[in-house]
Amino acid sequence: MGLLGRRPLAHRLGQLADLLGQPRHRRRYATDLITLAIRPLDQLLQLAQLHRRTVPGTVAAGLRIVVGVTDHVSLAELADEILIAHLPVGVPVRVVAIDGHGGAGKSTLAAKLAEVLAAEVVHTDDFASWDHPLDWWPRLVDDVLEPIRRGQTVLRHERTKWSEEHAPPPVVSQPVTSVVVLEGVSSARQEFRPYLSYAIWVETPKEVCLARGLARDGADMGEQWEDWFAEADAYIARDDPRAYVDRVVPGL
Repeated sequence: MGLLGRRPLAHRLGQLADLLGQPRHRRRYATDLITLAIRPLDQLLQLAQLHRRTVPGTVAAGLRIVVGVTDHVSLAELADEILIAHLPVGVPVRVVAIDGHGGAGKSTLAAKLAEVLAAEVVHTDDFASWDHPLDWWPRLVDDVLEPIRRGQTVLRHERTKWSEEHAPPPVVSQPVTSVVVLEGVSSARQEFRPYLSYAIWVETPKEVCLARGLARDGADMGEQWEDWFAEADAYIARDDPRAYVDRVVPGL
């Protein structure tokens, strides 16, 4: 995971302060708060590289201290961090993005978190399609994120047909819960970030993702999956979601 983060300083300091307000976290993060207060930026980065760990909720001058490949955290720890994540200005609920390549295990993690958090899940696959793998995002803003921001209590939107035989019913009365999980490829894209309280990247080897995808969609869909990966890689190059997210976790 890269060192450059995009969350505001106040957001990260607020998360750390909330953690310190909980007795079980106070000892764990007290040293990090002191370090943040007294160390210059170059020393902070050296310290992070020395410890080779992630310090959740810590940032200095817009730089998030993150070292390592993936975070091995429990479902309960993820849920705890989500519940104390600060709300973006004007957004009344916590929207959590779960991003990653197709077949990475995003929907599995989303279902597990939704159960723990009593959260509703919005799937980007309800908006994307084979023909439009990434440029569907304005409809999700209009039909999901903006209604949430306006305080609507239920969501209504059409769902994409992925084939001629696919005829999903529309979403007509999905409740807006205190935590809403937004799951799917490019869910942590820059256009969604003003609405997000927390974001996760699910890291899974491409060959595993491809095998899962073909097992689900059929072996004859290999070309479409390769095209899908190319589109996703272009999004990753543009928006660098791994550097933005709060956690990078191994695929399930």
